[in-house]
Amino acid sequence: MGSHGIPIQTQFHSLESKILHERGEVGVLRSRRDGTKELEEEIKKRWEEYQSTLQHMNIYLQYRMNKSLQERQGLHTQAGGVQCRADE
Repeated sequence: MGSHGIPIQTQFHSLESKILHERGEVGVLRSRRDGTKELEEEIKKRWEEYQSTLQHMNIYLQYRMNKSLQERQGLHTQAGGVQCRADE
């Protein structure tokens, strides 16, 4: 499974469809476009960008959740990454 519980194959085909739509090749038969190196390279490039973006979003969300949890617990981070209570 990929992000949000969507199978990776479905995500990949969605990306392929998006690229073909942008190129105006939506109605082109799959047999005519299969094996086109340019399309394969574009899909691979966009897929890597997509995965990288997801990874960065996950890191950011984890940071925000940790920060929120610390704030609820009354903790703050001093310079140098040392955590202490707000009343210290």
